[in-house]
Amino acid sequence: MRPFEFIRRRPLYIVSIVGAILAVGATMQACNLFGGIDEASSREEKITKAQAQMDQDKCADAVKELESITDKNDDVYQMLGWAQLCTAGATIERVGKSLFSYSSDANNLSVVGRLANQMVPTDNAKVATIDAALSAFNNQTAGKDKSFNQAFGNIIKAAAVIAQSSTDNVKVVRADIAIGGCAGSTCDAVSASCDQRQMTDAQADSVFNAIADAEGAASRADIGVGNRLATNLRNLFPTGAGSNAKRCVVVNNLLSE
Repeated sequence: MRPFEFIRRRPLYIVSIVGAILAVGATMQACNLFGGIDEASSREEKITKAQAQMDQDKCADAVKELESITDKNDDVYQMLGWAQLCTAGATIERVGKSLFSYSSDANNLSVVGRLANQMVPTDNAKVATIDAALSAFNNQTAGKDKSFNQAFGNIIKAAAVIAQSSTDNVKVVRADIAIGGCAGSTCDAVSASCDQRQMTDAQADSVFNAIADAEGAASRADIGVGNRLATNLRNLFPTGAGSNAKRCVVVNNLLSE
């Protein structure tokens, strides 16, 4: 089954779909599953065409196809949001191998940093595209699908903002975020040793706000691993955390090096 068929036809909060999404990834690379699709006209035809484009990593084309639908429904908004995330660098394969691999037993919160590194380089335009994806998810009817999409969409935004701090446009590391004394320090409300290097105060605030929004979305429904990931991320930030404290969390908890 095609990976984006899961997004459109099955609720994303069922964690077992992730393995299936990843399993078909290699097959998608090797062959064209969608040849000779006729010009789309109806909403269903446009969705099918967009799905085929996304399966072929033509996410920008899928965005155009989905945006052209005038009578959008939850299926359209969900697929549009994920197509926009894909154009910003957060493909299903990348999200699957990072955020969806989170284990509350291991509490491997560096999955956020793993995704951030897969999204390097990232700029303001890509972050704005993620905001557009979140707007699409916001248009969905309240329920598990919407909560799942909003939660993971916001965590993806946090990863993208972290990726913006890369100094070499190849990878993002702790030394890109804050001054050297930050690594290994205790993340209290002040975190005086975590003055900015590349991550500005506004970006540190953006990371925190995205994670707080993710927790809020996850709290509205049972979305499995999404609940645990969002809650555990939010709990990293001390009460009254300033910008230095937010950078401290990124350095000491979200990035592995």
